[in-house]
Amino acid sequence: MLTLRARVKDSLAFKLLQSFRRFLSGLGQHLLDTTRDFAVVVAEHRRDRGLGIRTNLPWRRNADESGFRDMQPYDPISYAAADKILAFLALGPEDVFIDLGCGQGRAVFLAATLRPKRAVGVELNEDLFRIAMENKRTFRGGGGEFVRADAASFDVSEGTAFFFSDPFGPKTFGAVVENIRRSLIAKPRIIRVAYFCARQRSIFDSQPWLELDAELQELDTLVWRSR
Repeated sequence: MLTLRARVKDSLAFKLLQSFRRFLSGLGQHLLDTTRDFAVVVAEHRRDRGLGIRTNLPWRRNADESGFRDMQPYDPISYAAADKILAFLALGPEDVFIDLGCGQGRAVFLAATLRPKRAVGVELNEDLFRIAMENKRTFRGGGGEFVRADAASFDVSEGTAFFFSDPFGPKTFGAVVENIRRSLIAKPRIIRVAYFCARQRSIFDSQPWLELDAELQELDTLVWRSR
C-alpha cells in the first residue's frame, strides 16, 4: 500500500502545484532577465542621446552589393563593450582608427571622442551609410569620417587600429587581411586589430605577420598586433 505521503505526491493536485511552482520560478527569472534587458536598452539610448546620435535605428537590408556577397546583418556593439575595447587599444593622437563594416557608426563616434588623428567608418549598405552620415551631422563630439565602399577594396594604408564587429564573411575578411598585409609592406608600421565576436578568427590566427595580443573573453573580443 502507498503511504499517505506517497499518495499525496502521486496526486494530480500535487503535480499541478509542483508545475505551478516551476512556472513561477521560471517567470521570476524571465522577469529578471527582461528587467536587465530593459536597463541595457535605456542605458544605450542615453549614451546615444549624450553623443547626439542614433545608432540602433531600423534599416533596410538592400541587395548585398559586396564583391563576395557575404555581408552580415548590422547589430551595434554595446557601449559597455566598445568602451573597454577602445580603452585597451589606447588610441593616441597619431592613430588612425578604421571600423570596416561600421554600420550606423557607433564605434567610430566613440573613437572620435578619444581624439585620434582620424576615426574612419567604412560601410557599403546604402541605408546604414545614410544613417551614419546623418549621425555625423548631429554628433556633439566632432570628428568621425565615413566612406561608402566595399571593405574588400578599401585603402587601408593609413590605418593603425582596425575594428571589426562581425561585419562580413570569410571571403571579404580574407581580402581585407591581405590588403592590410600589403599595406604594411608598402608602409611599415605597427597596427592593432580588435575583432568583436570573432567567428572568422582562424583567418587572423593563420597570419605569420600577426600575433595575438589579448583575448578579452568577457567582451568576446580578440586583439592582434603586427610583429
